[in-house]
Amino acid sequence: MTHKIITLTTLGWLLSGCSLLHQAPGAEAPQAARTTAAKAPKARVAKAAARTVGDGRLDRHVGDYFVQRFTGTFREQPLQLREEVLSRDSKVVVVAYTLDDGSHPITLNVYRNAKTDAVEKVLKITDKAELPASTADFEALLGQTVFAADSNEGLVDAEKSTCLVGTQQVACEAKHYSVVVGEQMATMVVTSSSELPGRDISGEIKAEDGNILYRSELIETGHQQAKPSVASLAAK
Repeated sequence: MTHKIITLTTLGWLLSGCSLLHQAPGAEAPQAARTTAAKAPKARVAKAAARTVGDGRLDRHVGDYFVQRFTGTFREQPLQLREEVLSRDSKVVVVAYTLDDGSHPITLNVYRNAKTDAVEKVLKITDKAELPASTADFEALLGQTVFAADSNEGLVDAEKSTCLVGTQQVACEAKHYSVVVGEQMATMVVTSSSELPGRDISGEIKAEDGNILYRSELIETGHQQAKPSVASLAAK
């Protein structure tokens, strides 16, 4: 079997997070932010590797924000990941990623190359200061949102409909894949829209008994006025 790494962008993506999925020969690769659902003793959470280069579909503007929620039996508490574009110039885009497990939110400001999307610098934001951090810290943050299926057996169905993202309705398409988690079969459904290029609306992996192991949902997206305090971030 041929193995392949499939990236998951929880927001750009997550954001540029990564979901690891092994793909069978000839199977169509699922897109960015996906959901995985399946129940198996051997199911595992995989460490994500933040993408150093974007796929060219993400068009970030100052004030854009995206909120993604992760639930399922892959962890005890739900997670929420917020991505917000703080600043950009011709060279650097500064994006804040805040991961909240309900008790200990973590915020990292990630400096990305405006042309390649490569991560050039990471700062950890606290109540008192901005502290130096690393790409490994960013990978670890995104890694908490990732679940890995063992193999993708291929596309089995696709359907077009209308999806609600926050209060916005968009045309979308749901693709159904047969996957293997541990020693059992499961179904993965990935929903995306051409109106939100570079991001998936939702994803889910469900076991044959109906148990949802992993679910990812883009629950809010919008634009807000940038805070004056971050106007010069890219110049730092």
